[in-house]
Amino acid sequence: MQRHTITIYYKNSIDTVDLGTFNKNTVTMGRDPSNDIVIDSPIISSHHALFQFVDDSWVLYDNNSKNGIMVNGKKEKMQRLNNNDILQIDNEKRPLKAAVVIIYTVGAENAGEKWWEYAVHSNDFIYIGRDEQNSIVLNHNTISKKHAVFFHSDGKYYIEDLKSTNGTYLNGTRITSMQPVKMNDVIYIGDTKIIFNGKSLLYNYYSKGFGIDAVSLRRTVTVRNSSVFRKKKKTILSDVSVSINPGELVAIIGTSGAGKTTLLKCLSGLTKPDCGTVMVNGDDFFKNYDVYMNILGYVPQEDAVYDNLTVEELLYYSINLRKSALSKTEIMNQIRQTIKDVELTGMEHTLIKNLSGGQKKRISIAMELLTEPKLLFLDEPTTGLDPQTEFNIAMLLKKLSHDQKTVIFTTHSTSYLDVCDKIIVMGQEGRLCYFGTPKGTLDFFEVKDYAHIYNLIHKNIEYWEDKYKKAHIRHKPLENNKASRHPRHFASIGTMSFQTIVLILRYLKLNLRDKMRLAFLFMQVPLIAFLLGLITEGSKAFKIREEASQIILIVACAAVWVGFLNSVQEISKERGIYNRERNAGLSSIAYIFSKIFVLGLFSLIQSFIFVEVLSWVIELPKPSLLGSVKMELYATIFLTTLVSSVLGLCISSLVKNNDRALGITGSADLSDSFFRHLV
Repeated sequence: MQRHTITIYYKNSIDTVDLGTFNKNTVTMGRDPSNDIVIDSPIISSHHALFQFVDDSWVLYDNNSKNGIMVNGKKEKMQRLNNNDILQIDNEKRPLKAAVVIIYTVGAENAGEKWWEYAVHSNDFIYIGRDEQNSIVLNHNTISKKHAVFFHSDGKYYIEDLKSTNGTYLNGTRITSMQPVKMNDVIYIGDTKIIFNGKSLLYNYYSKGFGIDAVSLRRTVTVRNSSVFRKKKKTILSDVSVSINPGELVAIIGTSGAGKTTLLKCLSGLTKPDCGTVMVNGDDFFKNYDVYMNILGYVPQEDAVYDNLTVEELLYYSINLRKSALSKTEIMNQIRQTIKDVELTGMEHTLIKNLSGGQKKRISIAMELLTEPKLLFLDEPTTGLDPQTEFNIAMLLKKLSHDQKTVIFTTHSTSYLDVCDKIIVMGQEGRLCYFGTPKGTLDFFEVKDYAHIYNLIHKNIEYWEDKYKKAHIRHKPLENNKASRHPRHFASIGTMSFQTIVLILRYLKLNLRDKMRLAFLFMQVPLIAFLLGLITEGSKAFKIREEASQIILIVACAAVWVGFLNSVQEISKERGIYNRERNAGLSSIAYIFSKIFVLGLFSLIQSFIFVEVLSWVIELPKPSLLGSVKMELYATIFLTTLVSSVLGLCISSLVKNNDRALGITGSADLSDSFFRHLV
């Protein structure tokens, strides 16, 4: 259930009132003690206004008061309230000292969040950031030490981003220069929401985590049946509505194909539903996805990690790619703390490939914990683990939910569901069969073991879906409500440059660690040149036209062959890792450019080795356009190898596995042709 609260600011006092605690549909407000909400201000009438609950939302009515009531800067007699609406009892033209400001907030029940106030004066520069010297100190590692400044100039108020790592957002849009701020505008910095009410900056950093409200989520996909020419629509989410409180541990269970992962991706913002709404602390998640992207983590089912890095190295590169605003010392402290949190202390210098399955899963979770997410989503985190390790992972997730995080995960296992706060039970075609506490789940299905639930919903899914609908108050269906557009986010030039450097260093380290592959890449080049010398008459090779043409053809084929082998599997083999990092804010341009840079370096070394060995086994001709045949060969072979490497990357990006990458390149045909020329 949603929690509807009003936060009242009067003089130096701040009070939060939950409208639902009055247990009635009409709540009165005024100066008289007989009101439900009493505000002792001289500009408040005895019976100033009332709130009425109508169709799942609250409506404000002015009760013919003397000074009226403004909603978002405009006087209203009646207004249906929306999340973060600002109500003011004040003079429209000349602000009064006794003015009252009220913020209406919609969120998950038991949110229990508090708003703070910072008074604004016209000559102040209000600095916002992580450093203790700022006017408003916000302690989250996605927030820079000096993140933004709020100030007054030429009769207007402005907000300016101070070249922060993760940006400042005004009404959901990232700002790149100083922007004017009007009354009721909303500023987002990291995990903090700031509202300007004309006199003060009101801010809330949601210390207890983030709540999620999903309303009438629906999604269909197009699938092919037995005939390749016929397609049909398949429903994978069917009118799913859930309300998850901050700091809860929630499991999504159900049979295979029940839409568990689809629901998880919709709740995490990775997949847009066809219809419905996902609200995060009352904000439309998809409209504000850029704002919240840096405070959510998503752990995929497969362990998308690099085996040839140590635990510490993996986390170091990961936190840098995720746009942390921490210094190097702070980053290392954060890595050590995260390793401690996932109970892997002492494993810092262990290669990932030497970890057990449970330890790899903990590292996969640790990668998301580096940036202190308030929302953590996990897809089948216990798949393939033994019962004891399953339980240990479950207890880790429980601990994380107690640490100001909302944790949602999918699972087939039922052995540890009792540690969860809520369980979502899904049936075929993405139907919601139950949502509630573990005890409530067993009572609802009238079973003593969660495993029996699978059989019940498989036999009669319609019965359980209807039973849940009738037994629970649900959100009003949104028949024509299309989901909000998922905004495209682009990294800044500075971010792309930094990510490129980090990726180049990581890619180089990975290649240097893989000694077998490195040896193959560089040993094949002199071998090809040496074999070429064996089948030719070294001193006369370029004096015979036919033989010279054949040598040039073989050299060209060799350069193409080497370039393809350098890169044809590079993207396909780490697609899972790329997708995970892309979801966390990795720039695809930085990723591709880092590959090209390192492959270019390899091509340069390979072309040098090839030409040096070739010139040793074959006498090169003297005439030259550039003054040196060697230089011409260096340039030609390097460029050919580099271009072939880029083409290999393109092919690798089009396929899903390494075998298909090799098949598409026609490498077998190329090798046959190449070695046929050699022999």
